[in-house]
Amino acid sequence: MRPLHASLWLKRLAALLLLGAAACGSSEMAADCMSMPRSCGAGTTCWPTDMAGAFQCLASKPYAPLGTECAILVGLTTCADSLICAPMTGQNGAKTNRCTQYCDSGASCPNGATCTPIALFAGSPEIPVCILPPPT
Repeated sequence: MRPLHASLWLKRLAALLLLGAAACGSSEMAADCMSMPRSCGAGTTCWPTDMAGAFQCLASKPYAPLGTECAILVGLTTCADSLICAPMTGQNGAKTNRCTQYCDSGASCPNGATCTPIALFAGSPEIPVCILPPPT
């Protein structure tokens, strides 16, 4: 009876592993956030996971709010919740990257900022972000 019991246990374990893999697959699909970048939950932001235009909700950096200098890194966030790192003009006209908001017709930019489509990487699709005025 023991071999039969072990066999049944292994079948149940295999079924659970398959269910777990299916659940993980569906959550990965839900993690593609570019259609609604502000839909990521608390503690996350919609961030590039490759240079071709794939994005996912990844853990954000709460210490990097709007306007903070940042780095555009694949798969590694450098901005707070719901923000993206984008190239823009910094202090004294220097080019820099700063944390900013995604924008579209349903989400306006902070005062003085302009909703502008930009490509984060050469050849990647453009995404609309708020280009902030240079800091004073």
